[in-house]
Amino acid sequence: MIKRLLALCFFFFVFISLEAQPYGNEWINYSQKYYKIKIAQNGIYRLDSITLSASGIDLTTIDARNFQLFNNGKQQYIYVKGEADGVLNAADYIEFYAKKNDGQADSSLYVNSPEIPNPYYSLVNDTAIYYLTWNSSITNNRLQVENDTAFSAYLPDNFFYKEEVKSFQSSYYEGETDAVGGTDSRYTKSEGWFDSQVFNYGGGASYISLLNTSNAYIAGPNAIVKTIVFGASKSINLVSQSLPDHQLQISYRGSSGTFQQLVDTSFMGYEQNRFLFSVPATSLGTSFTDFLYFSVANAVFTSNTNSGFLYQN
Repeated sequence: MIKRLLALCFFFFVFISLEAQPYGNEWINYSQKYYKIKIAQNGIYRLDSITLSASGIDLTTIDARNFQLFNNGKQQYIYVKGEADGVLNAADYIEFYAKKNDGQADSSLYVNSPEIPNPYYSLVNDTAIYYLTWNSSITNNRLQVENDTAFSAYLPDNFFYKEEVKSFQSSYYEGETDAVGGTDSRYTKSEGWFDSQVFNYGGGASYISLLNTSNAYIAGPNAIVKTIVFGASKSINLVSQSLPDHQLQISYRGSSGTFQQLVDTSFMGYEQNRFLFSVPATSLGTSFTDFLYFSVANAVFTSNTNSGFLYQN
């Protein structure tokens, strides 16, 4: 009898633990209706009363202050013109800022989530889904109109930070390939959308990427440059498979007019290489800064050693 009692207690404990796990759809209120909005480009969007009415939403039964907008399970901030009277009149509208789908959610597809190669481009779809709904609350997330125009009362900053991103998706690489052309059924660290390959058939090969650096504040702090480079092949003729079969050099050319090396490294096969560089603002080009990726020839390399790479930002 004691053994049976222990077994029953154990299974009951497991059942309760599994039941408590979140599914990710807790934001949904199944007593509410949701209007599906597809977003394929970053920008500010407006939904006027005519559009909403034409979609089958009876605005006469909805308090304008009840509107909510959700994306990825989170309520977004919206601006509802003329909501104070509780009615979305003919001249009223809903405005919000929305972003297209990127690669952030793809991390769950990879064997190791930090290895996601391109967070700016989705493996699946560029279209994000926003949901417009309405509840019975009048304290939902709202954007407020700023009426303060006394700019002379504020001291201007000398500079601000801007992120310049170059996300390439001209070629898709399936990741590490075995001797018979097979690949891992899972997403691996060298799989995804990248730019062109840098080939090396016993001689050096290079690729130059231009990054917009116009209006850089030369008296400001150093610029931070991030880039990712992947091996797109693996030598099969090396005496020891532990020897590196890729040698990569990365340099930049800005105001000096000559290339300055940032890194010289060697790696094996389909390795993912993440680099973080600090470049003086005075060294950046006035319009563009050139980044040179050079696949170095080496007598040890006896097969094609090319590197498909993605330049992030």
